[in-house]
Amino acid sequence: MQRKHHDIATGAASRFNPRASKADRRTSISAHVAAIALLIVATGCAAPPSPPVNADLPEGLRAYPGAILDDVLSARGQVVYECDRSGADLSWAYRGVESPLFDSAGKRIGTAAPGGYFMADDGSYAVTRVDAKASMGPQDLSWARLVSRFNAGALEGTGRFARTQLIQRVNTKGGVAPDGVCANEGAMLYAPYRATYLIYRAPASANAARSNSRADTSAVQSASVSGKTLPLPAR
Repeated sequence: MQRKHHDIATGAASRFNPRASKADRRTSISAHVAAIALLIVATGCAAPPSPPVNADLPEGLRAYPGAILDDVLSARGQVVYECDRSGADLSWAYRGVESPLFDSAGKRIGTAAPGGYFMADDGSYAVTRVDAKASMGPQDLSWARLVSRFNAGALEGTGRFARTQLIQRVNTKGGVAPDGVCANEGAMLYAPYRATYLIYRAPASANAARSNSRADTSAVQSASVSGKTLPLPAR
C-alpha cells in the first residue's frame, strides 16, 4: 500500500513539475485537462450563476471604457500550486489554472492552462497576466482582471480569443491552497475550483492599432503548451 501511494503521488507531482521535460509537461497538461472534461461530461455540470454586471464589480476589476463583452465562459477544473522555497520557508506558490472552458450552452470550446493561456479549439489563443485581484472569501480563489499581453488566431484577427483585450474571473468557488507551510519542496497541489470568465474585446479601431503594433515580430519567442508551439512576446 505504501508503494502504491508513492507511485500515485509521484505521478501527480510530474503532471506539472517545472523540472520535467517539455514533452512530458505537454503530454501531462493535455491528458489532465482532457480527463477533467470527461469527468464533467460524465457527472453533469450545473449551470453557473449569472455573472455580475460590470458596474457592480470592485472598481479595479471593471472592464476598460469602451470594451465590448464578447463571451461568457465557465470553467471547472483545478488550480495548480507548487511547494516553493522563499528564504528559509516552504509555502504553496500559485502556478495557474488547469481547466476546460465551456460556453453558455455547455459545449467545451477550449482550455485554460498555467502561464495565463486561454486557448480555443478554433486555434486562437490569448496569453494573459493578472492586472488586479480582489478577495471575495477566504475559501475561494480571488476574482481577477486579466489583460492580454499577446493573442493570435489561426488566421490574423480571427477566432474566439484572437481579439481578446481583457478577461474578468468572477464567481469563483474553491481553488485555495491550505494555510500554512508545505513540507516537500517541488511537490504539486491541485485544488478543485469553478469560475466564470467574462471575455472582452477592444473596439475595432483599438484592435487595428494593436495589430499594427505587433507587425515587428523579431523579438517574439516561442513556448509549448498542450502540444502546441505558441509565440510569446519578449519580456
